[in-house]
Amino acid sequence: MDTQSLHAAVGVPAGTTGKGASKRVPGRKRGLAVDVNGLVIDAVVLPASAHDNAAGIALLDGVAAQCDTVAKALCQALDLPILPETTEGIRSKLKRLVA
Repeated sequence: MDTQSLHAAVGVPAGTTGKGASKRVPGRKRGLAVDVNGLVIDAVVLPASAHDNAAGIALLDGVAAQCDTVAKALCQALDLPILPETTEGIRSKLKRLVA
């Protein structure tokens, strides 16, 4: 997971942008969650004034919604067998992270 602040274009409505803590210019914050292969699992766009925690919570909610895919990818990354009991254990741990 990672976030990045971006400058907003001139015609972007002020209601969808915010001033970031460090850049002091209007913009948006983009958050991405990727799997071990670098494929995007979920993406969020928030005002730049939003805290990274808000982006992280939104990303984890999106990751939890796609738990089956993420659990299998984590099993592959950890060299665990992709069995129902293994993926179910990882799935329950992911859901606890979000809750």
